[in-house]
Amino acid sequence: MGRGMIPVPSVPIRIGFLLLVLVVIIHDLVVGVIILTVLRAAGLLAAHVGTGLGTALSWCVLPYIIPDLVKIALALLLSRKLRAILKLS
Repeated sequence: MGRGMIPVPSVPIRIGFLLLVLVVIIHDLVVGVIILTVLRAAGLLAAHVGTGLGTALSWCVLPYIIPDLVKIALALLLSRKLRAILKLS
């Protein structure tokens, strides 16, 4: 088996892999934000028995909503810019 028999990834395969990575990152970011939001509130409720849901949300969720939304918006902006650079639909 000579050197010519070694499969080398082509450019479309590499571009497709990069797009797949971006999709996974954005998906994981959104899902991660949702999971962390639930865990923050649940953790406060568990640590302070008697703390109401409204208090838990105001302490553990509301301060993080704007930074999390900014991260999601930046990830979407980055993916659109990269799509334009790579000239994909």
